Amino acid sequence: MKIYRFSAFAVCLGIIVACGFSTTASQAAGLAFLEDPGEGDFNANGSLTVKSAKSLDLELAFNYQQDTKKHYLLTVSGGLARIQVISGGKARPLGNAVKVSLKDGSTVPFTLQRRQWRMSLVWDNLVVLRAYDPYLQDGLVGSRVSGGTLADFQVQPVGDMEMGDDFVREEGAQSVWQPVVGVWEARTLRDDQQAGREEADKSANAFSYFGSGDRAISIAGNWFWDRYMVESAIRPMGQGAIGLVFYYQNDKNYLLLRWRRLPDEALNALQLVAVRDGQEKVLGERAGAYLPGQWYKLRAQVCDGVVQCSVDDELLLQVETPLFGQGQTGLYVEGKAGAFFDDVASAEWELFRENFAQVTPGKWVDGTGWTQKTGVMTYGGAERALCVAGQNWERYTCAVDSTSTGGGTGLAFAYNGPKGFCVLRWAPAGSKAAYRGKVQLAQMTDKGLAVLAEKALPGSAQKHQLRVSVEDGLLTGLVDDTIRLQALSAGVTGGAIALYADGPSQFDNVRLSLVPLRKGSHITKEFAIIDKHPEMAGWASTKAPWTPTAEDQNAFWTKGDYFGETSVIFVIPAVGSKTGSCRATIGGAPGDKSGLTLTVSAEEKSKKLKLALTAADQPVKVAETEVEGDANILFSRESGLVVVRVNEQPVLTAQR
Repeated sequence: MKIYRFSAFAVCLGIIVACGFSTTASQAAGLAFLEDPGEGDFNANGSLTVKSAKSLDLELAFNYQQDTKKHYLLTVSGGLARIQVISGGKARPLGNAVKVSLKDGSTVPFTLQRRQWRMSLVWDNLVVLRAYDPYLQDGLVGSRVSGGTLADFQVQPVGDMEMGDDFVREEGAQSVWQPVVGVWEARTLRDDQQAGREEADKSANAFSYFGSGDRAISIAGNWFWDRYMVESAIRPMGQGAIGLVFYYQNDKNYLLLRWRRLPDEALNALQLVAVRDGQEKVLGERAGAYLPGQWYKLRAQVCDGVVQCSVDDELLLQVETPLFGQGQTGLYVEGKAGAFFDDVASAEWELFRENFAQVTPGKWVDGTGWTQKTGVMTYGGAERALCVAGQNWERYTCAVDSTSTGGGTGLAFAYNGPKGFCVLRWAPAGSKAAYRGKVQLAQMTDKGLAVLAEKALPGSAQKHQLRVSVEDGLLTGLVDDTIRLQALSAGVTGGAIALYADGPSQFDNVRLSLVPLRKGSHITKEFAIIDKHPEMAGWASTKAPWTPTAEDQNAFWTKGDYFGETSVIFVIPAVGSKTGSCRATIGGAPGDKSGLTLTVSAEEKSKKLKLALTAADQPVKVAETEVEGDANILFSRESGLVVVRVNEQPVLTAQR
């Protein structure tokens, strides 16, 4: 049997916490603090009315530590905005000061975004300033202003940016969608005489969301979402346009991924459009039209001003824009023929890019010997050194171009301190590094550096592209997409990244993105009500996608074929309560002995589980583990590595 991992999206709506000023002003620089602090990821937002642009002096303190008085300080003065860290009464700049628009009598909406590592200022719907520093977390938020007035200044907690909708509704359930313009309704995909009598409890997919009109928009999510992906299956029914809205402010200000099919073929294109004050501007496009009646999956991803747009998982557009910096998600249609939307999902998405063209204080944390100039980061020392960036990212892939100018070099990941990281490193044959002529995947702990896997490095090139990934303890390293190293390390789920050097080295073009959770098959809940719908009994249990074999009625195989990385999840309940065994096979077929098979055995009154892995009926590896209660088992084949996890802990691995 072949199965793949599944996950579920939860609908999570944030709550705005509107905080008034405290009745007493702070003695620290005359700051007036909000009653509630900023904790975790948060926004501090409001509007500023400028009385005099020349004399305006605005200070916003955040992550203010009451015991030490350390804090970050955003200032807007003399037409410039800057962020500094205040420690011991001294100010140190983070990032570079930037010009902001100020006019006498104007009112400017603004949002100061604080994330684990990032700080951003959204000023009048433009991201004008970015800074980086991970050290001060939580703390008070306060303000002081002269030459202007603040209104509606408040703290907004930022929670999970997740939402999912398949448009099958339980009775009385509310919709997460808010139609803005156009006509929107839940409709069945059927167009026969029975379509009007379609019921959710008798169909696997009774309804989709249908939109139509000259311009139709329906929105969901929260205004403070800032780094996320939104995707949907879309079926256009005729000419017009389909698309996804993101960073939605109002019906005259948003970003739009739009795909057109019009009588004038010159207008047919996949476009990234900025709508500002009701005026459209195309930021990027790709020629071509959709086919009416065809299902497509559209996805837009946005983080730190970088927008990526995909059709059927193929990246077709990538554009940078400072517009909006936050906003809701939405669905978009042009045309009376309309379009169906289904399986809409939003989730947090991270992207990090660095070409070292501009020095940004606080973005990279280094020791001595590191210099950034002429578009590269250079290390000139002889000892081991790291240059760190980022936050506690989980499940990600990262790449960098690294050059050895005399020493070993690499890319560290899952960085949680100088004694807690993993690294993919290499050194040319002529270097002084102990691993010269090799590429290694290694892990640093408080016991020292342990090599997990290594291979010879052919050739004499001084420059290589390195790519690493960390996913649920599975570590992967690639050199120029030709050399692959893999290992499993329990408990390693993520962390920051770092440039790694064992001698003179250079680095360029760092790029990081999150690895999305893999989706899988599921059983429709409504099919389980077989007493009311006996005609659906064949689809009424978890055995629905499975068929027994003629040789063994206890062996069930999936009806479909699955390729690439696959996994099966199952549970052994109450380990020790019974004696027995079960088998799961990946990559096999009924009637032969091919594929990878995991056999799990349990004995009554014993908390031990015995696991045996075979390939084509030949033994590969065995393992044993103790379990209290239920055993949740994940058996997977991941990029050439077979992994068995019991209650999220890896207990068996093998290269296949």
